[in-house]
Amino acid sequence: MELLNKVAKTLQQNFAIFTIVIALAAYFIPDLFLWSGPYMNLLMGLVIFGMSLTMEMKDFKELFTAPKATIVGLLCVFVVSTAGTLGIVYGLQLPTALKVGLLLCAASPGGNITNVLTFIAKGDVALSIGLTSLATFLAPVITPSLCLLLLGEVTEMDGPGMIKTMIISVIIPLIIGLLLKALAKDAVLKVSQFSPMISLVAISIMTGGLVAGRREALLSLNWKTLVGGVLFLAFSAGLSYLIAKFLGINQFQRRAVSIEAGFKNTVLSAMLAGVSFSQYPEAALLCIIVALMAAVLGPVYANALAKIPITDNSEPTSIKKTVIEEETA
Repeated sequence: MELLNKVAKTLQQNFAIFTIVIALAAYFIPDLFLWSGPYMNLLMGLVIFGMSLTMEMKDFKELFTAPKATIVGLLCVFVVSTAGTLGIVYGLQLPTALKVGLLLCAASPGGNITNVLTFIAKGDVALSIGLTSLATFLAPVITPSLCLLLLGEVTEMDGPGMIKTMIISVIIPLIIGLLLKALAKDAVLKVSQFSPMISLVAISIMTGGLVAGRREALLSLNWKTLVGGVLFLAFSAGLSYLIAKFLGINQFQRRAVSIEAGFKNTVLSAMLAGVSFSQYPEAALLCIIVALMAAVLGPVYANALAKIPITDNSEPTSIKKTVIEEETA
């Protein structure tokens, strides 16, 4: 048990390096990961299920204590991020495949890395957890709708397939996890300490499978891929921070909002690209590249936010602070 704890913490603390190594291994030895192709839904379900075991209904209740921050947060996650990304894809004149990949990233909910990043940034962790949970629940409706609105006239899209995939790999695992937590809380608490490790392993296998199955497409990517990815992270996080500030959201809350809007569940985006835009293998690869960038740049951004002095006398909500501290220890 102690060994598993050490392995879990090591994976979490070195996730960026571990994921990059997996991506390189998948490129040079694709047979290691090609088997995972048919199991992407199952693997994403494991990621979401692992996340759900760390959730509680009070995470959603916390959102009602800060309704303004919640509304602004959701708008930044889905609307501001998408609007900023539209400017990037047209400004860089990205080809359709990269346009699809970047807009899919923008239309996705925040990833569970945002909760740890918000803690590092000394932001409102409770708001971050609540926004991640709520945005994930709303994503099966909002993400396909945004994609249909923005990409429906640009290229063919399997909308029903995307909705079905999100229900199977997002909604059902979330509900199962929350029900288990409610019905067998003590038993779940014993295993939930390993849920981040399970999620990280599943994400790594998905990353390897997506790269291994698209090696030829990877060679066709150019400098616009890297520039687009960096600008996506910068615009989504930075613009959301400024808008939250303009709308009167306090400093602790806007740190959470900024991170939630900037660092998305891009592995989910990559899987959706493979399902609904299979004619563009580069789209899924761009999502994976953005995920790798986020794993590297996320802690840098969070530490930069943490160094900004709090000047508005605001107070963060501190639920689950102990859990986040343990994950980052």
